[in-house]
Amino acid sequence: MKLYIANGTKQIQSFWYRLPGSWAKPIELVIPQGMQVKVPDDLLPEEVESILDQHSKYGLIKADEVDRSKPFTGLCYSIDKPVAPPKIEKLFNHNQKVLEQRTEENLMTTALATDKTLVDTIEETSREARKPTPNMRNHRISITEVPRDGGSPRKTNFFRNGKDESSTIKMERI
Repeated sequence: MKLYIANGTKQIQSFWYRLPGSWAKPIELVIPQGMQVKVPDDLLPEEVESILDQHSKYGLIKADEVDRSKPFTGLCYSIDKPVAPPKIEKLFNHNQKVLEQRTEENLMTTALATDKTLVDTIEETSREARKPTPNMRNHRISITEVPRDGGSPRKTNFFRNGKDESSTIKMERI
């Protein structure tokens, strides 16, 4: 049997596995981003099963399941035929959307935590100064990600659709 492993991430993946009976000698396959590799040599069914068992707990899925995948899934596999390039592209794009959604959720959590810290600090400062607490209903918090040098966005920053506009979350108390 032939086993193909495809990388649906923006990172080079090191795919380590061991064949049954050779547990002391791991084998590494380096898989470039958006590419696939064939596991060397023809494998016995139990060897394929062993490799898949080693990685399924870490999110390795069958290429046929790419269309049904919901969470981030870095790698997929195919037996006896290469993974179709559209499947790799679909997984790659799906993973990008999942990461953007996670980033947005993290930004929202950060905004909420910052808001609470700000309100708590203002209330404490007002108490210590024995002054009335200011009305907090009209304050705004905005978290905007922009490049530090003011230049073009780097690919590690969170930008939608490759535009130069950054993600922003605005909170208003009403």
